[in-house]
Amino acid sequence: FILSAVYVFAWNKHYDINITAIFIVVPIACLGYLGMALSKGLDSSLISQKIIYLGGCFLPFFITMGVLNLCEIHISRFFRFFLFSIVSVIYSFILMIGYNTLYYKSVVYVEGSSFGNLVKSYGPLHYLFYVNLFIYLIFGLIVIVYCLIKKNQISNKILILLSLPEILCFIGFFINFIIGRKIDITPVTYVLAQIVYIFIIRRM
Repeated sequence: FILSAVYVFAWNKHYDINITAIFIVVPIACLGYLGMALSKGLDSSLISQKIIYLGGCFLPFFITMGVLNLCEIHISRFFRFFLFSIVSVIYSFILMIGYNTLYYKSVVYVEGSSFGNLVKSYGPLHYLFYVNLFIYLIFGLIVIVYCLIKKNQISNKILILLSLPEILCFIGFFINFIIGRKIDITPVTYVLAQIVYIFIIRRM
């Protein structure tokens, strides 16, 4: 929230709209993590989980669109809307958690020593989330590497900074996978990414 407030204070109309969206979505997603930590039952935990997924679904899209814009690689509005629609459809399935078994086959709230946790069995559509995540992150990195090699319109320092949020997402995902989500470090990667974007806007 503090970093988003810093961004609001520093904002001007020339900032990329995707970066602005990132600073809006991150605190909302972090509220989901806070809600999950404070939840005492299945219903409140599922609401928090759906808020968390808001970041997981839409942040890769905004990060990648921001990379394209800052690297001056233009895609049509129709294609951008098409990509956003796909992400929205994936998130609509997430909103149906608890009402059908397409995304989670089953989900149980388990009370731990300090915090509760959701024990989940994934349904067939959950894999769309991973596909969405990796396509955007890999594509974003490919664009950055391409610009480092081929384009001179944007400085290499900015390109390297742009790659950091992408890399942080990968690192966060694999650390969470290794430790089995006993401790979810995703909010930390979100905050670090915000710090990087503040450096980027100060150099633009």
